[in-house]
Amino acid sequence: MNLAKHGFSEETIAAACVHDVLEDTDYPPEQLKRELGAHVVKIVQAVTNDDSLKWEDKKLRYIQTTKDGPEEAKAVACADKIDNMRSFIEAYQVQGVDVWKKFNRGRDGTIWYWSELMKMLKQSWKHPLLREYESVLKEVEKRLN
Repeated sequence: MNLAKHGFSEETIAAACVHDVLEDTDYPPEQLKRELGAHVVKIVQAVTNDDSLKWEDKKLRYIQTTKDGPEEAKAVACADKIDNMRSFIEAYQVQGVDVWKKFNRGRDGTIWYWSELMKMLKQSWKHPLLREYESVLKEVEKRLN
C-alpha cells in the first residue's frame, strides 16, 4: 500500500505483493511470468534472496541484485524493509529485547543489513520513500539494547 500511496505502477505493486514467491515457494518463474508479465518477474528476481549462500553473502548479493535490477526493485526492497522494520517495532513493544532472538543474525547483523541496504539505496536512487526508510531505521536503532 505504501507503493500505491507514492504513485508506483501496477506492475511495481504486483511485484511487491509477490516479492517472496520465488524465494519461499516452488512456484515457477515461467508461470509467474505468464500471469503477471516479464517485467514483474524481473523485479521479483532482483529482490529474491539466494538461499544457497551463507547469510552475509546472501544479504550482500541481495543488495547488489537490487541495485543492478530494474528501478522498481529499489522501490519494492525499500517498501518491504520499511514494513519489516515497522513490524519489528510493534513486536519490540510486546517482547522487548527478546525480539532480536527471532532474527538469524540477531541485533547486530540485522541492523548492519538494513543499514547497508539503505546506503546503497541512497547512493543509487532518489525517492521520498528513502526518508521514511531512514526514519523507521532510526526508530529501530533506539531499541538496540
